Amino acid sequence: MSSWKEKRWYREACPTAFALEILGERWALLIVRELIFGPRRFRDLKASLEAISAKSLSERLERLELAGVLRRRELPRPWNAVFYELTPWGYEAMPIFEALGRWSLRSKLHDPSLPLSPSAAMLSLKATLRPARPPLSVRAGFIFGEERFRVQLEPDGLLLEREPHPFWPDALPRQIAGRLALVFELDTPSFRRVLYEKMPLAEEVAAGKLTLRGDRALAERFLASFALPPKLGA
Repeated sequence: MSSWKEKRWYREACPTAFALEILGERWALLIVRELIFGPRRFRDLKASLEAISAKSLSERLERLELAGVLRRRELPRPWNAVFYELTPWGYEAMPIFEALGRWSLRSKLHDPSLPLSPSAAMLSLKATLRPARPPLSVRAGFIFGEERFRVQLEPDGLLLEREPHPFWPDALPRQIAGRLALVFELDTPSFRRVLYEKMPLAEEVAAGKLTLRGDRALAERFLASFALPPKLGA
């Protein structure tokens, strides 16, 4: 295992430069994004980051482990599985995604039609949250195939979490308790259409692209709480 310092780029005391040395290498921040909701296996990470090679993913995981951002853990029998999880310091990166997301979405160069992973879709809710009028409090679930998330919308903000993984049910403390008023079962293209493109929910349901459990009027109010910001110069 090589020394993490061997590949330092800027050699400055500037905190921003140092943060880029840790997370600025291609794919590094996106790996953290995929782990922000809890531990994942190598194959899970590879499936969510389709364009990364297995070699590059291994190298980035090694460097992030050397930097103290994540750690590799093995589960004993009967699982016999290797997981990667963020360290407590690694989880402190969560605000980075909200801040970068809000900042970048104002660019005319952003293309919302490009693919995104379920984790990226969920984190985008933080960046696109717009206060509901009148204020809205609701708990909702999002199901993307085998990946399940919970969202709690309150007048003062938003909580996000992944449903516990059967391999590691206690990896993160649960923040959202109680019955879900809404459950959206969909894929990420459907998520983009109803959240980013504001396609009518009824059309997506009628087309069989999205299954909704719960009150449709409440679901529409919930979805209206999220919107892409105005573009620069618009």
